[in-house]
Amino acid sequence: MSFDQMMIRYTAPTLCEIKSGNLFAVKNSDFSLRKFLSWREKLGHFGIRLLAVQARCKNILILAYNVCWVRMLLEDSFTRAYLSSKGYSGGEELSPDAFVTELKSRIKNSNSFPHEIGIILGYPITDVIEFDRNQGKASKYCGYWKSYSNVEGAKKCQCLYKDCSGKCCQMFEEGRSLSQIIKEYKKAVKAA
Repeated sequence: MSFDQMMIRYTAPTLCEIKSGNLFAVKNSDFSLRKFLSWREKLGHFGIRLLAVQARCKNILILAYNVCWVRMLLEDSFTRAYLSSKGYSGGEELSPDAFVTELKSRIKNSNSFPHEIGIILGYPITDVIEFDRNQGKASKYCGYWKSYSNVEGAKKCQCLYKDCSGKCCQMFEEGRSLSQIIKEYKKAVKAA
């Protein structure tokens, strides 16, 4: 799979505004800084920030997130209290940029992965907390994330994300632009 194909496949749900963020790993040998910068500029026009972080596992992690959506997620008092308990500062004023900067630092410098990144990825805060509390064990369902409560909701989301990625990849292979992909995907969803 080319770098461009990976970008479409793994960012499609965020691009089409059905998911607040996506995270995926790219082997160092498959990463193209030139293409990454091009994608960052393209996605920026749609309110999506793109960040590349060199992980300890010798892969590059790429995080794509909708800034406005993440800002709304961070306004939730329950989410802020959880992040405060994890050592994030900012209280009422925790911005997406500050949160992502701290996450990036924790990914690069910590021996453990900051699973609170699930907040940016749109996972239910209760599942993020339960994953942390249970060290990833005892979930009721495992799809895009480990669900501890709403299994049917998690399954529905997984189907939606897979369908979105598949349709967007197909349109990309047919030569459509990002704007066309978004417009056609939304039109198809509305018609369904």
